[in-house]
Formats: sequence, C-alpha cells, structure tokens
Amino acid sequence: MRVLKIFVVITAFIVGAAAALAEPAPESPTRVAQQMVASLEMAWNSGDAGAWSELYTPNAEFLNISGLLFLGRNEIEARHAFIYSTHFKGTRLSARIRRVIPMGPEHLLLSTVAEVRGFRAPPPGVTPTEPGVMRSLFTFDLQRQPDKSWGIVFSQNTLIAPGVSTPE
Repeated sequence: MRVLKIFVVITAFIVGAAAALAEPAPESPTRVAQQMVASLEMAWNSGDAGAWSELYTPNAEFLNISGLLFLGRNEIEARHAFIYSTHFKGTRLSARIRRVIPMGPEHLLLSTVAEVRGFRAPPPGVTPTEPGVMRSLFTFDLQRQPDKSWGIVFSQNTLIAPGVSTPE
C-alpha cells in the first residue's frame, strides 16, 4: 500500500511537471514591449509599410502627428507606403521605452519616446522638434491575439514641440 501511495505521488508530480513545461511561461510585459519596439524600428528603417502595418490588428486605429486618424490595417499600410516614398523616405526611427503599463494578461499600454532623423523636409504643417529631428510621444495599446501574438489595436503619435523638454 505504501509503495502504491509513493507511486501515485511521483506520477502526479511527473504529470504536473510535464503540464507546466508544456505551457510556456507568460511573457513579461517589458519583453513584449521590447519586441514590439524592435519590430517597429525594423519595419520603419527598412521603409516596409507592409511589415509596419502587420504589427497592427485588422481593425486598428492610428492617430498620427498631424491629428489624422487612419482606420484599419489597410489604411495604415497605405499611409505609411506614401510617407516612406515621400517625406520620410530613407529616415531612421529609434524609440525608447518610457513606460509599460500592464492592463491584464492579454493587454498592455506601451509609451515610447520616438525620434525620426534623416528627413529632407517635414510634412506640411509639422514643425520639427529641433533641426533635422522629430521627437514624439508614441503610445501603443497592445492586445494578445488569438494566435498568441501581440497586435497594436490603437496608437497615437504626439509630436514634441520645439523648446519642450522630452519626458523621461
């Protein structure tokens, strides 16, 4: 009887350990944010509107630095294809994570300070933060998708005006 109890305990332990190993540990919000920022930088710096828009969910919304709202992945892709071929052709984006706010296991807010360099002239009505540099607070609402990837459901890019200090 004692051997049977030990066998049951060991079997339960092995089954429990196997189940724990089969389920990947949840990603940390910071790691999710780092991966998203790296993907955004890579897509922008290669001028790839398709790669940029794939980071967004199909029904995402994007509010740009001029206050224009783009609805859905297709419109986000079309707009970025345009700017990558005009005002922002050949530019470089770098972003620093400012804050990551977990909103539950499947949702987080990501606040970054983004910087774009290398533009010939800014878009109409946009004043660079300093000569040759546009700095912005770029905020993303991320949600885990059914396939377990993370997608941007909303983003807002707010230009930091000349003479205004960059938030920490």
